[in-house]
Amino acid sequence: TWYHALPAGLVKSQNLRITSALSPIINSIAISNVVKEYAPQGKTLISSTSITDISDSNALDEISKFWGIEASSFELIRRYEVKNSLPIFAPGVGVASSAHVRGDIYCAGDYMTAGSQNGALLSGRLAALESLTR
Repeated sequence: TWYHALPAGLVKSQNLRITSALSPIINSIAISNVVKEYAPQGKTLISSTSITDISDSNALDEISKFWGIEASSFELIRRYEVKNSLPIFAPGVGVASSAHVRGDIYCAGDYMTAGSQNGALLSGRLAALESLTR
């Protein structure tokens, strides 16, 4: 994950953006547009993630294209590399099972389906649906 600062106001979005399958960057967000205190004063903090091994300069090229902002506008704050931060997706792995624990208690979380934002949403939906059918 790369954290870059931009001059405040260049990016207005508060939404997590998902990139195309052609990009090594999988998502990016102007995180300080959600929590202002995350950015240096007068800046917008951009967080961008890749699950492939790419250089800082290749990442910046992709992030620049993704946001439609010149690469020279981005100031690298920090890069964090977390090995094995997401589970391996494989056929048959991450298949959801019952979310029911006991009584009116149900579990939900990405650990029950696939370690991802989509897995967390899917698990929550499945737990809700299961609770409605009991």
